[in-house]
Formats: sequence, structure tokens, C-alpha cells
Amino acid sequence: MKTRLTQSPNRVWNLALKNLGYTKPHIVCGENTEGENANFQWVGANDPVPKEGGVLLKDYREGKAYIEKGYKGAWFHHGRMVFVATVKQKGFICGPGFSAVTDYRYDWIAFCAHAFRPEAMNRISPKTYKEIDGKTKKQKERIYDKIAVGTPLRSIARHLSVTVLHELFHWYGFPKVNAQGQAIPDTYNIDDVHTVDKDGNYLYKRTASNQVDLKASKDLLSSKEMEEENLRIAVAYGQMHVWNLAKLLHGDKSIKPVGNADSMAYFALMVYLDAWNWSDDGIAAEKILERPS
Repeated sequence: MKTRLTQSPNRVWNLALKNLGYTKPHIVCGENTEGENANFQWVGANDPVPKEGGVLLKDYREGKAYIEKGYKGAWFHHGRMVFVATVKQKGFICGPGFSAVTDYRYDWIAFCAHAFRPEAMNRISPKTYKEIDGKTKKQKERIYDKIAVGTPLRSIARHLSVTVLHELFHWYGFPKVNAQGQAIPDTYNIDDVHTVDKDGNYLYKRTASNQVDLKASKDLLSSKEMEEENLRIAVAYGQMHVWNLAKLLHGDKSIKPVGNADSMAYFALMVYLDAWNWSDDGIAAEKILERPS
């Protein structure tokens, strides 16, 4: 367990938080800004900072620079400040379609409203699948909830528990070592890495679209080239991209699957659902155990 706030390459904005040296993430559920259940408090440029003796945000040591740059204020949450461009701006943590966000700057993992919509909450959990897949002889009558030959792993990976795993892999990461096998400090991150297609080409998506419209490029594009073509890096989310990373011996070490959060989450899911063989593109197949000769 590491001290994320002191080892993160993304230094936190709040120096008081940095000195706390947390080893566990602060969990945030939603951007609740109104009513009795509000977990964020709005502080405008001319408002006093909570528990700071009446000093205004525009004069506060951590707020002055942001206000001078044009920010209208900040959302406060347990000592954390999220500065925003418009008054009481919404969507300051979660973008459209986001289920969760790990942000070392605030020392938190935030789970978004998208993760708790009815469609998501009604999905069958990996735990339930494991209990009723027929191998454990539990609840056999629930035949429609069983894993069968041909079940794609992605249909199970959409459960919230797998999202939690994905974010925890981001948070805790793994230590890297040098040529002598010694751990290198401050190298714990597991990211959402640049994805590739089945032929090893780098994938990019249009700035104003979802990941449906992808452009393939044999070579990495520069920041200028991406800007000119309105492109941004597409990251390796989902079964197809995870498998493409795993299959290819790619020359770019930055996209190795072991450093990709969704790859780690899928691997953990396969280990958990060990009654099935998932090696064929993440599609359930009967597991045949052969006795060693």
C-alpha cells in the first residue's frame, strides 16, 4: 500500500490534503450539489472560504490564481476544491456517459450517476453468475442467468463491480522495476492506454464524437496532427480492444496490456469465473482439463 498523495505524479491542488498521506481513495458517489443530500458546497469568488476565518476565495492562497485566470468559483468537498469556469457549473467530475473517474489531484474515486441508472443496476453480477453457472449446483432453476457456451465476457463486464475493479487498478497500480530488479519510485500508475486495431494500427476518435467513429494510423500522430484533424487518442476500453492489446507484440511499450486498467479488470473477471475457458476472444467455451502425462 503506497502513499498515493505523496507519490502521485499529479500533485494535488490542496496542500493540506497532500500532507495527510492517504493510502486509500476517498469515494464520491455522484455530483450532489443541492438539497439535504448535497455533498458539494458552492463557493464563489466573493464568498468566504469555509473554516478559513472569513477570507474570500479570490484572496485565498489556493484560489487566487484560479480566480485571476477567470474561474468563477469552486465546488468544495471535504477540503477538496474543484474550480469551474461558470457559476455553479454542473458536470465538473463526470463527462457524458462516464461511469466513474479516478482523479489523484483530489485523492478520490468518483462514481457517476451513469453507473447507477436502472439499466446498469439490473445487470447480473459476476458473483451471481459464479453461483448459478451449473458447476456449483446452486439455483439451477435460473437457467436464463447461467453462463453458456458462446456467452461473451463483455456482457458480464458491464456490471458495476467490474467498474470498481477498473478504478481500483487505476488507483493502486503496480510498481515498475529497473534493470536490476529494484522498484522505481513514483511509477505505480495503470492508465487507460492508447488502443490499437487487430492489425496493430493506432486508433483515434473524432473530438466531437463517441468511440464509434475511429481512425486508424500505422504511426503515432503528433499533437499538431491530431488538432488539425480534430482527433484524440482512443483508449482501450472493452473486450475487443483488450484482446487486440493482448494479441499483438507491439513495439510501443506504452500500450502493453499489463498497463491498461480494463485489461486488468477483464483478467480478474476471467480468473473469478474459472469454470469456463475465455481464451478465444473472451467467448465462453467448455473448459477441458487434461491430466499431465
